[in-house]
Amino acid sequence: MSSCILKSPRNSSKKSPNRSSGIRKKRQAWTKQETDLLLDCVAKHGKKWAYIHKNYPLFKRNNRTQIDLKDKYRNLEIANIKYCIYSLENCSHCFAAKRLLDKNNLLYNDIKVDREEAKDVLKMLEAYTNNYAYFPLIFYKKKFLGGFQELQKQLS
Repeated sequence: MSSCILKSPRNSSKKSPNRSSGIRKKRQAWTKQETDLLLDCVAKHGKKWAYIHKNYPLFKRNNRTQIDLKDKYRNLEIANIKYCIYSLENCSHCFAAKRLLDKNNLLYNDIKVDREEAKDVLKMLEAYTNNYAYFPLIFYKKKFLGGFQELQKQLS
């Protein structure tokens, strides 16, 4: 009687196509030169990560991948968002506030509020807004600024 030894899938020499090698890339801090180059590239070429990676050797020399470029840019964008606006659709003051921020090239997070839920949103935020009852509700660096007029004063 002969015995048969079965190999378990873990001992198999073939790698599963869905599994990584388990070797993690060592993280390296971004230099100011790399960050500035990335911002210049996106301004010039848009968010074409493959093109930027291929045509700018500094990123390859520093072992950056296309995903690294995308992640870094996304994090830079998030860090630059200082304004948050709660706005109603078809509200002239809300539209004017967003247009003013766009005109000044300022990034903002626009939270669109439905007319039916407007009262609930105002009630939810009343502790932060000192019972401010109008839209838009504008926050600057996570502190309540006010509405369109207060934004206009701050930016002038």
